[in-house]
Amino acid sequence: MDKQRGVRFERTKGLPIWILPPSKKMAKPYRSAFMAGIVRDNSAGRWDLRTFVLLARQSLGFDAATLRIADLPLRWRIRFLFEKYVALCRFARGSHPELSIGALRLHVDSISSLGTLQSNIVDFHREIVRTGLLRGDRPTILDVGANVGQFCLAAKLFYPSATVQSFEADPETFEMLRQNVGNIPGVTLHNIALASRDEDRTFFRHTLSGMSSFHPYPGHSYAGAGKEITLTTRCLDDVVEEGTAPDLVKIDVEGYELEVVNGGTRVLSSTRLLLVEIRLCSSPEDDPNLDLFNAVSQMVPHARLIRCGRPLGPNDRPVSQDVLFDLSLQEAIASRHGTTPGRAVQL
Repeated sequence: MDKQRGVRFERTKGLPIWILPPSKKMAKPYRSAFMAGIVRDNSAGRWDLRTFVLLARQSLGFDAATLRIADLPLRWRIRFLFEKYVALCRFARGSHPELSIGALRLHVDSISSLGTLQSNIVDFHREIVRTGLLRGDRPTILDVGANVGQFCLAAKLFYPSATVQSFEADPETFEMLRQNVGNIPGVTLHNIALASRDEDRTFFRHTLSGMSSFHPYPGHSYAGAGKEITLTTRCLDDVVEEGTAPDLVKIDVEGYELEVVNGGTRVLSSTRLLLVEIRLCSSPEDDPNLDLFNAVSQMVPHARLIRCGRPLGPNDRPVSQDVLFDLSLQEAIASRHGTTPGRAVQL
């Protein structure tokens, strides 16, 4: 562990990869969006004032980042923030509101879902739109681990002509995904659990749907009636039509990313950009990310890690981070010729 540079993952074959901390500007003390839903002291049933103040500061940080997205009309940005706080007030009164701004609609069952939508909009703009990594205005995007549609909505917000295929394993969560994005042109939904092979596996439901997974987080309670269900997994290669060449594949399945990658060799070999969530651990020895990086490098030998998102989780011990792989060397080719990949954003 190098506190100045971050965590370095080394292997004898393939490229050594550094997971670098974001810039100071990016590394504001944001916790992951799911933490926004945990603001009560479970033992006393009271508001934890310290946690509430911290989360409020982080929420305001996201608001400032939203207001800086110049690719969205100012009126839209202001309306989004207004609707966000109206929704928060409705949550406080015990209802499940719908956030609606123009063509963007989101039925939310928790504050977490709302926070995840805002963070997806901010992160998608910073990591994908502003960098110009997606060329043209009709990209093909695969959203693996779609939850209730936050990433899909962010993608369609900046690329309304994009083709998006969203995959969600949990049938209950899929129903809300269908309500949110099922009627959007260019969006195809799949209630399918993805892994490295076809078989029945135990799926652990969490109180916050975005944390449900085949690979539960240590220290979290998934016990209780209806919290564990059996799902049949499929391979990404078997459910995506042959000849599909995705511009972007996003994989966020709470620790099961390697399984999805191993089941998608054909699809990922023809993919331009791979955005995947990795877990952050105290030491490389207990970190499954090495296997993930090795799998990507063996699948696409010229793959490069080109961007790292903000760490998610407590400031002193982040739990995960998004990383972006260039699987097509488009950035290297553009750099060699002294050009930058083009960008087309429609609002």
